[in-house]
Amino acid sequence: DVIGCEDCYVDGACLCEVQCKQGWTHIGGGALGRRACDRDDLSPNRLGFGRSPICAKLDKPSRCELSSIRKDPTLLVPSECKSCEPGDDGCSCNIACLPGLVWDRDDSRPEGEKHCIQKVRPAPPRGFSCSSLLDRSSCAKGMEHGEPLRPCCWQESSQGEGNCFVMGDPRFDRMPEQCGSIHESA
Repeated sequence: DVIGCEDCYVDGACLCEVQCKQGWTHIGGGALGRRACDRDDLSPNRLGFGRSPICAKLDKPSRCELSSIRKDPTLLVPSECKSCEPGDDGCSCNIACLPGLVWDRDDSRPEGEKHCIQKVRPAPPRGFSCSSLLDRSSCAKGMEHGEPLRPCCWQESSQGEGNCFVMGDPRFDRMPEQCGSIHESA
């Protein structure tokens, strides 16, 4: 989204703000944040706001896995649990024992409301860089340290070669072909 850039002039005060749309993630290209009308970083003879950021709507997390819970004949699993998605705090899933049964004190599954979260993959070693990955398959599985952890993305070059960069890297000049995830697959 571009906000407040319509009334900007060269060397003038400007309230221009560039952000990804709500629910979209910054993949690369230009930086997010405040911009000013200045010499374009790509064409010094032209005025502009710099490179556009590349933003993408990433896939929604997969549904919470209920199959192992549903197989337990001692549990009551309400139908509203099947619509829960990882990270959805608005989803209420109250699992209970069948009438006449109680939770085993040694059981690690306490009765009551459950929340589904996505499990984050183990972090790579400190100092690891996505650019050290040389093929698309390895790149799609990689991630780098940062706050938060950031997945690696693969971008093909016009010469048929490819590069692996961390998500958000300014070297992306268009949407990458594939980005990994910091979450384990379901």
